[in-house]
Amino acid sequence: VVLLVGAGLMMKSLFRLLQTNVGFKRDNLLTMTMVLPPAKFTDANQLINFNDQIQERVRSLPGVTNAGTVDILPLNGGNTTRFYIDGDPVPPPGKEIEANMRFVSDSYFQTLGVPLLAGRMFDQRDTPDKPSVVLIGKTVADRLFAGRDPVGRKIRYNAIEAAPVEIVGVVGDVKITGLDEALRPVLYYPYRQNAGPFANLVVRTSGDPAVLTASVRNEIRNLESGAAILNVNTMD
Repeated sequence: VVLLVGAGLMMKSLFRLLQTNVGFKRDNLLTMTMVLPPAKFTDANQLINFNDQIQERVRSLPGVTNAGTVDILPLNGGNTTRFYIDGDPVPPPGKEIEANMRFVSDSYFQTLGVPLLAGRMFDQRDTPDKPSVVLIGKTVADRLFAGRDPVGRKIRYNAIEAAPVEIVGVVGDVKITGLDEALRPVLYYPYRQNAGPFANLVVRTSGDPAVLTASVRNEIRNLESGAAILNVNTMD
Protein backbone atom coordinates (compact mmCIF):
# COMPACT_ATOMS: atom_id res chain seq x y z
CA VAL A 1 0.00 0.00 0.00
CA VAL A 2 2.83 2.38 0.89
CA LEU A 3 4.55 1.66 -2.44
CA LEU A 4 1.33 2.22 -4.39
CA VAL A 5 0.56 5.49 -2.59
CA GLY A 6 4.16 6.69 -3.13
CA ALA A 7 4.04 5.79 -6.82
CA GLY A 8 0.70 7.55 -7.22
CA LEU A 9 1.98 10.74 -5.59
CA MET A 10 5.13 10.67 -7.70
CA MET A 11 3.15 10.31 -10.93
CA LYS A 12 0.82 13.14 -9.88
CA SER A 13 3.82 15.38 -9.16
CA LEU A 14 5.42 14.45 -12.49
CA PHE A 15 2.20 15.21 -14.37
CA ARG A 16 1.91 18.63 -12.70
CA LEU A 17 5.58 19.34 -13.46
CA LEU A 18 5.13 18.57 -17.15
CA GLN A 19 2.13 20.93 -17.29
CA THR A 20 4.28 23.86 -16.10
CA ASN A 21 4.02 26.98 -18.25
CA VAL A 22 7.54 27.48 -19.59
CA GLY A 23 6.70 30.78 -21.30
CA PHE A 24 7.19 29.63 -24.89
CA LYS A 25 5.83 27.13 -27.40
CA ARG A 26 7.99 24.09 -26.78
CA ASP A 27 6.61 21.84 -29.54
CA ASN A 28 8.21 21.63 -33.01
CA LEU A 29 11.53 23.09 -31.85
CA LEU A 30 14.90 21.64 -32.84
CA THR A 31 17.99 22.78 -30.93
CA MET A 32 21.71 22.26 -31.38
CA THR A 33 24.92 23.87 -30.14
CA MET A 34 27.31 25.44 -32.66
CA VAL A 35 30.93 26.20 -31.76
CA LEU A 36 32.99 28.10 -34.33
CA PRO A 37 36.80 27.73 -34.56
CA PRO A 38 38.15 30.76 -32.62
CA ALA A 39 41.39 30.84 -34.61
CA LYS A 40 39.38 31.51 -37.78
CA PHE A 41 36.66 33.78 -36.36
CA THR A 42 38.77 36.51 -34.81
CA ASP A 43 36.49 39.56 -34.89
CA ALA A 44 32.88 40.42 -34.14
CA ASN A 45 31.88 41.10 -37.75
CA GLN A 46 32.81 37.56 -38.80
CA LEU A 47 30.75 36.09 -35.97
CA ILE A 48 27.77 38.34 -36.69
CA ASN A 49 27.85 37.49 -40.41
CA PHE A 50 27.92 33.76 -39.67
CA ASN A 51 25.06 34.09 -37.19
CA ASP A 52 22.95 36.02 -39.71
CA GLN A 53 23.75 33.72 -42.61
CA ILE A 54 23.07 30.44 -40.82
CA GLN A 55 19.68 31.66 -39.64
CA GLU A 56 18.80 32.80 -43.16
CA ARG A 57 19.91 29.48 -44.69
CA VAL A 58 18.01 27.41 -42.14
CA ARG A 59 14.84 29.49 -42.60
CA SER A 60 14.95 28.70 -46.32
CA LEU A 61 14.74 24.94 -45.67
CA PRO A 62 11.38 23.28 -46.44
CA GLY A 63 9.49 22.67 -43.22
CA VAL A 64 11.22 25.46 -41.27
CA THR A 65 9.14 28.46 -40.20
CA ASN A 66 11.76 30.41 -38.20
CA ALA A 67 15.18 30.20 -36.56
CA GLY A 68 17.15 32.07 -33.92
CA THR A 69 20.10 31.72 -31.57
CA VAL A 70 20.76 32.01 -27.83
CA ASP A 71 23.86 31.36 -25.77
CA ILE A 72 22.07 29.22 -23.13
CA LEU A 73 18.80 27.41 -23.78
CA PRO A 74 15.81 27.76 -21.44
CA LEU A 75 15.74 25.57 -18.29
CA ASN A 76 19.54 25.44 -18.05
CA GLY A 77 20.21 28.27 -15.57
CA GLY A 78 23.62 29.87 -15.19
CA ASN A 79 25.30 33.16 -16.16
CA THR A 80 24.04 35.77 -13.71
CA THR A 81 24.79 39.40 -12.90
CA ARG A 82 23.74 41.98 -10.31
CA PHE A 83 22.31 45.32 -11.38
CA TYR A 84 20.20 48.28 -10.36
CA ILE A 85 18.16 50.96 -12.10
CA ASP A 86 20.02 54.10 -13.11
CA GLY A 87 18.51 57.09 -11.30
CA ASP A 88 17.09 55.01 -8.43
CA PRO A 89 18.83 54.90 -5.04
CA VAL A 90 22.03 52.87 -5.25
CA PRO A 91 21.55 49.66 -3.24
CA PRO A 92 24.24 48.61 -0.75
CA PRO A 93 26.74 45.98 -2.01
CA GLY A 94 25.11 42.58 -2.30
CA LYS A 95 21.58 44.01 -2.34
CA GLU A 96 21.38 44.59 -6.08
CA ILE A 97 18.90 42.58 -8.14
CA GLU A 98 20.42 39.32 -9.42
CA ALA A 99 19.32 38.20 -12.88
CA ASN A 100 20.28 35.61 -15.46
CA MET A 101 21.82 36.98 -18.65
CA ARG A 102 21.09 35.68 -22.15
CA PHE A 103 22.54 36.77 -25.51
CA VAL A 104 20.04 36.31 -28.33
CA SER A 105 19.62 36.94 -32.05
CA ASP A 106 17.01 39.31 -33.48
CA SER A 107 14.54 36.50 -34.20
CA TYR A 108 14.99 34.41 -31.05
CA PHE A 109 11.79 35.49 -29.30
CA GLN A 110 9.68 35.18 -32.43
CA THR A 111 11.05 31.65 -32.96
CA LEU A 112 10.14 30.56 -29.44
CA GLY A 113 6.80 32.36 -29.46
CA VAL A 114 7.68 34.73 -26.58
CA PRO A 115 5.48 37.84 -26.74
CA LEU A 116 6.70 41.44 -26.78
CA LEU A 117 4.86 43.28 -24.00
CA ALA A 118 6.32 46.78 -24.40
CA GLY A 119 8.86 48.65 -26.53
CA ARG A 120 10.63 46.84 -29.36
CA MET A 121 12.57 43.70 -30.15
CA PHE A 122 16.25 43.67 -31.14
CA ASP A 123 17.00 44.40 -34.79
CA GLN A 124 19.83 45.38 -37.14
CA ARG A 125 20.22 48.83 -35.60
CA ASP A 126 21.74 47.19 -32.47
CA THR A 127 25.29 47.03 -33.80
CA PRO A 128 28.58 47.00 -31.84
CA ASP A 129 29.20 50.68 -32.56
CA LYS A 130 25.83 51.78 -31.11
CA PRO A 131 24.95 52.30 -27.42
CA SER A 132 24.31 49.02 -25.58
CA VAL A 133 20.69 47.94 -25.16
CA VAL A 134 18.83 45.28 -23.20
CA LEU A 135 15.41 43.61 -23.10
CA ILE A 136 13.99 42.64 -19.72
CA GLY A 137 11.56 39.92 -18.71
CA LYS A 138 8.17 40.69 -17.20
CA THR A 139 9.35 39.63 -13.73
CA VAL A 140 12.04 42.34 -13.76
CA ALA A 141 9.57 44.93 -15.02
CA ASP A 142 6.95 44.10 -12.38
CA ARG A 143 9.47 44.00 -9.56
CA LEU A 144 11.34 47.21 -10.32
CA PHE A 145 8.93 49.38 -12.31
CA ALA A 146 5.54 48.92 -10.68
CA GLY A 147 3.44 51.73 -12.15
CA ARG A 148 6.38 53.09 -14.20
CA ASP A 149 7.28 52.58 -17.85
CA PRO A 150 10.63 50.72 -18.03
CA VAL A 151 11.24 51.45 -21.72
CA GLY A 152 13.89 54.13 -22.06
CA ARG A 153 15.21 53.65 -18.52
CA LYS A 154 18.76 52.38 -17.99
CA ILE A 155 20.46 49.80 -15.82
CA ARG A 156 23.87 49.84 -14.17
CA TYR A 157 26.03 47.05 -12.84
CA ASN A 158 27.99 49.16 -10.34
CA ALA A 159 28.19 52.77 -9.23
CA ILE A 160 31.16 53.60 -11.48
CA GLU A 161 29.83 52.01 -14.67
CA ALA A 162 30.62 54.57 -17.40
CA ALA A 163 27.85 53.66 -19.84
CA PRO A 164 24.53 52.40 -18.46
CA VAL A 165 22.53 50.09 -20.70
CA GLU A 166 19.17 51.27 -22.08
CA ILE A 167 16.04 49.11 -21.75
CA VAL A 168 14.33 49.02 -25.16
CA GLY A 169 11.60 46.49 -24.47
CA VAL A 170 9.84 44.02 -22.17
CA VAL A 171 9.17 40.38 -23.14
CA GLY A 172 7.17 37.59 -21.57
CA ASP A 173 8.67 35.49 -18.81
CA VAL A 174 10.53 32.30 -19.76
CA LYS A 175 11.55 29.49 -17.41
CA ILE A 176 15.30 29.94 -17.23
CA THR A 177 15.99 27.38 -14.50
CA GLY A 178 14.25 24.08 -13.61
CA LEU A 179 10.58 23.37 -14.15
CA ASP A 180 10.11 23.13 -10.39
CA GLU A 181 11.76 26.49 -9.65
CA ALA A 182 10.18 29.94 -9.48
CA LEU A 183 10.49 32.43 -12.33
CA ARG A 184 13.73 34.40 -12.18
CA PRO A 185 14.62 37.88 -13.45
CA VAL A 186 16.24 37.77 -16.89
CA LEU A 187 18.21 40.34 -18.90
CA TYR A 188 18.47 39.73 -22.66
CA TYR A 189 21.24 41.29 -24.76
CA PRO A 190 21.52 41.42 -28.57
CA TYR A 191 23.99 38.98 -30.10
CA ARG A 192 25.17 41.71 -32.47
CA GLN A 193 26.58 43.67 -29.52
CA ASN A 194 27.94 40.59 -27.71
CA ALA A 195 29.08 38.23 -30.48
CA GLY A 196 30.91 35.04 -29.51
CA PRO A 197 31.89 31.72 -31.15
CA PHE A 198 29.36 29.70 -29.14
CA ALA A 199 25.58 29.69 -29.75
CA ASN A 200 22.56 27.41 -29.59
CA LEU A 201 20.54 27.33 -32.80
CA VAL A 202 16.78 27.09 -32.23
CA VAL A 203 14.68 26.04 -35.23
CA ARG A 204 10.87 26.22 -35.39
CA THR A 205 9.38 23.63 -37.76
CA SER A 206 5.95 22.91 -39.19
CA GLY A 207 6.26 19.19 -38.42
CA ASP A 208 8.48 16.74 -36.54
CA PRO A 209 11.66 18.76 -35.83
CA ALA A 210 13.88 15.67 -35.62
CA VAL A 211 13.29 15.01 -39.33
CA LEU A 212 15.18 18.20 -40.20
CA THR A 213 18.28 17.42 -38.15
CA ALA A 214 20.43 16.30 -41.09
CA SER A 215 19.37 19.24 -43.26
CA VAL A 216 20.21 21.80 -40.56
CA ARG A 217 23.56 20.10 -39.87
CA ASN A 218 24.40 20.27 -43.58
CA GLU A 219 23.70 24.00 -43.73
CA ILE A 220 26.07 24.61 -40.81
CA ARG A 221 28.78 22.42 -42.38
CA ASN A 222 28.36 24.06 -45.79
CA LEU A 223 28.77 27.51 -44.27
CA GLU A 224 31.65 26.54 -41.93
CA SER A 225 33.17 23.07 -42.19
CA GLY A 226 35.18 23.59 -39.00
CA ALA A 227 32.15 24.22 -36.79
CA ALA A 228 31.51 21.74 -33.98
CA ILE A 229 27.86 20.65 -33.67
CA LEU A 230 26.79 19.33 -30.27
CA ASN A 231 23.74 18.56 -28.12
CA VAL A 232 21.28 17.97 -30.97
CA ASN A 233 17.82 17.58 -29.46
CA THR A 234 14.21 18.67 -29.58
CA MET A 235 12.99 21.17 -27.02
CA ASP A 236 10.29 18.75 -25.87
